[in-house]
Amino acid sequence: NLKGCPGRIRDTISGVVELNNYRKLCIVAAIAVLGCLTVVTNSCGLYAHHQVEQEINKLREAQNRLLKNPNDVDSLALILDMLRHGSGVTRGNAAKILGELADQIGASIADKAVPALIYLLETGDGFDKDATSEALKHFGPSAKSAIPALRRNLKPGDSTAWNSAEALGAMGEAARETVPDLV
Repeated sequence: NLKGCPGRIRDTISGVVELNNYRKLCIVAAIAVLGCLTVVTNSCGLYAHHQVEQEINKLREAQNRLLKNPNDVDSLALILDMLRHGSGVTRGNAAKILGELADQIGASIADKAVPALIYLLETGDGFDKDATSEALKHFGPSAKSAIPALRRNLKPGDSTAWNSAEALGAMGEAARETVPDLV
């Protein structure tokens, strides 16, 4: 869906037809970062995918329902299910939503959300780890059970290390034991 993208971005996407799939991926991924387009890949190449937009809408709707009723187990279950989705974009979006929710209703959802985020932090790829460690930061001391997983992600030069350190810092006194790992 290119509606809302500046003309030069639309022209760039249209011009990638002649490029190989790897270059198409790089160009469109860069554009996706600008927030104009969500992309996925398949064995045939690259295409804008309406399903990803639908999943984002489902996540936002579930987020809104949870903000109105933090005990809405169906909405929380939908978001947690999206953490196990086959698409990394969807997993990252689900983690982001949980982080946003944590700022307002973290104590209400932590008992279900934190274990799911820990699982993704331990089993996911680099993008999953970045998204989940960022989300865990917003849970603060409610994410105390994530301390061992966050400590394991404090590897120098690893992009997840920064978010993991911030998540531990957000826990305050609950993460005091990790101070030697942070210096």
